[in-house]
Amino acid sequence: ETDFKHVLSLIPAAFAKDLEGVQTSGKMALNGFAKGVYVNETYPTFGLDLQVNDARFQYPDLRKSVEDIQITASVTNPDGNLDHTVVEVPKFHLKMADNPFDLNFTLKTPMSDPFIKAGMKGKVILDNIKDVVPLEKGDDLSGEFVADFNIEGNLSTIENEDYENFKAEGLLQAKNIHYNSDSLDYPVDLIEAEMMFSPKFVALNKMSVKLGESDMQAIGRLENFIGYALKDDQVLRGDLTFTSSYLNLNELAGIDEEEVAAAEVDSSVMEVVLVPKNIDFKMATTIGKVLYEQLLVENINGSISLKDEKISMNQASMNILKGSMVMNGFYETADSLAPSFDFDMNILNFDLKETIKNFNTVEQLAPLAKYGDGAYSTGMQVRGRLTSTMDPVYESISGKGTIKTKSIAIEGYEPLTKIADLLKYDKLTPLLINDANITY
Repeated sequence: ETDFKHVLSLIPAAFAKDLEGVQTSGKMALNGFAKGVYVNETYPTFGLDLQVNDARFQYPDLRKSVEDIQITASVTNPDGNLDHTVVEVPKFHLKMADNPFDLNFTLKTPMSDPFIKAGMKGKVILDNIKDVVPLEKGDDLSGEFVADFNIEGNLSTIENEDYENFKAEGLLQAKNIHYNSDSLDYPVDLIEAEMMFSPKFVALNKMSVKLGESDMQAIGRLENFIGYALKDDQVLRGDLTFTSSYLNLNELAGIDEEEVAAAEVDSSVMEVVLVPKNIDFKMATTIGKVLYEQLLVENINGSISLKDEKISMNQASMNILKGSMVMNGFYETADSLAPSFDFDMNILNFDLKETIKNFNTVEQLAPLAKYGDGAYSTGMQVRGRLTSTMDPVYESISGKGTIKTKSIAIEGYEPLTKIADLLKYDKLTPLLINDANITY
């Protein structure tokens, strides 16, 4: 049992330097024990009690404090049987810049049929945080966060879909949350968000975010989130609708062209990217414009689904390079040592000049293409398997496709220009190429 201020002595030195001069008051008591044999599946009895009474702390240069800190917490096990472990936090209370915040938590029979009782209630005005905890120079934080929810019941009631006997109610709200920092490339604005809890699902009723120039909106719901969190064999089900008028991926990813050019090639061996198990999730997407490097993609629509360790793309369409593209397919890791894929892509009337401008590999493969004008269309289907290092298993790959050209003309290519001048044959400048229709 000791004064609350001595708790600071437990904080590692690297962090404690930020706590110099902090004023504290209050009492803390900590008691714990373990008694018995610990070998294989045999455990000792154990217990832990924590009590914090009337504690507070305040930074010397700030106007307000975190005060009225009251904590009662315990972990008990009477006989070494882990299923008899009880974790209880009946009281966790504090007042931060005059904003009260309360939390409680209970866990019983964690191994056989977890019983959970938990609640959170509070309102935090983020504008007041800077009056309590010093922010880094250049940081700006504001907004409002409200929490008021409770859950109580056994996991088995969720598994049996006996939702009437499981209590889950309340909501989380955020409004006008703004964060900006010298360490960020752009400000973060959570304009509004609301999440509602029920025994059967958690619903994202609304969410609107602005990250720099990019905006994002989403609504959706998750079902069986408690069962999924507590048991390995439970399936998390959900759906989400995502919309945006504009995404600047250059800004979001912090792309620096000079850094990209100077970056070394990563020669490390790749590993299989596993699709998570026990998730049944669908997302519908509508995006007005996306900017990536100098490439502008418009009118993106489609859906992505995640189920049975397979991620599928369904009718993903977009306008790009003055044409349009539609994609379908899947990537599957049910066999983690041999993932499989199956994709098809249909491109209609891509502009040749725009393609060269945005994809310099085309010019490297076909230098003559940069003097071309016109459009082309292509379709491709390919399926196969990958190795455990994500390399293609070539003998497993099959596919087919088409390439069609439309009004392709070559103009400004110096050898053709000189030949046309020598021959007095103006049909070489521009050189018109008959439309092609190739199947492979």
